[in-house]
Amino acid sequence: MIGGAFLFRSRADSRQADAEQAANRPTGTLVCATELRAACDQLGKANPTMTTRVEDAGITYAALTDPKLNRDTTKIDAWLAPQPWPAMVDEQRTASSLDPVFGDPSKVLARSPIVTVIWNDRMEALKQSCPNGTVDWKCIGQVAGKPWTEAGGNGNWGVVKPGHGAPDRNASGLFTFAQATGQFLGRTDFARNDLDDPDYRVWANQLEAAIPTYPPSNNSAVNQMLSLGRASFDVAGAIEADAAPAVTTSREKANLTILYPAPVATADVVLVPLRGSNAGGRVKQLLESSEGQQALSQSGWRVEGQPTAAGINAAIVLDPQTNLPRAGVMAALRDVWKEVK
Repeated sequence: MIGGAFLFRSRADSRQADAEQAANRPTGTLVCATELRAACDQLGKANPTMTTRVEDAGITYAALTDPKLNRDTTKIDAWLAPQPWPAMVDEQRTASSLDPVFGDPSKVLARSPIVTVIWNDRMEALKQSCPNGTVDWKCIGQVAGKPWTEAGGNGNWGVVKPGHGAPDRNASGLFTFAQATGQFLGRTDFARNDLDDPDYRVWANQLEAAIPTYPPSNNSAVNQMLSLGRASFDVAGAIEADAAPAVTTSREKANLTILYPAPVATADVVLVPLRGSNAGGRVKQLLESSEGQQALSQSGWRVEGQPTAAGINAAIVLDPQTNLPRAGVMAALRDVWKEVK
């Protein structure tokens, strides 16, 4: 009789534990910026009760700032993206007199510096023509689109072809354009009015006009360099989490260099649940858990307390600040790019 009671209690405890575990499983829809695809896919496979969707940050931004936003049809409970994209949503909704759409964001979950990937022979040529031998975006923009013979290179190389993602839709593209702008202006805390400087507009137009085509989100500029070689881009901006693992494991690794322009700018990832979404709150708990942290670190992002993935240069120390301008200025940069491209 005692044994039967024990067995009954064990089964009841087991059912209660299963019910509690099921109640805490992440559900709803997690939307991830394209640069976080690997981590998002990993978490989606491990948590089948949760739906995951990967799309460019600009697409999610447009949906969340739409005055006609319908949460049922939009199908999003939480957004995993680098700041300041979520902050840009907040500012745009405030400017449009719309209600806030987000609940409390997570802590900064992961970080990754903005890097420049360049062919070694192109880098050596630019060192001869860039002031003080410093290959940065200010110099790249000044020679962009010109014959390589005017930039210290070989006549067989054609013209100088920079590359990066489209800043209006692509997180890494906007970050690269912001970093390049800061290098031209000589400061990282530039403001909206700095973007009206005539010299800056001429330089930005030359840089963007020299990009042959803006790569699609599923085939970044760096990936095109790795697959198509020097026929694609001579130099490209990217987020280290995307670029470094791919470059350091490719057959072209001996022919490419990853530069970390100073001051190093970083993409800081946060999880923002939608306001009032219980499912979004559970997704936030998942991303802040060890499982979420491991998924981010294994996919190339720098996570405090987690080992770095292959190809990540741990010797590069990141500043506490991102060295990127405020959300409002980043939004203005998207408009500038549309005007000069």
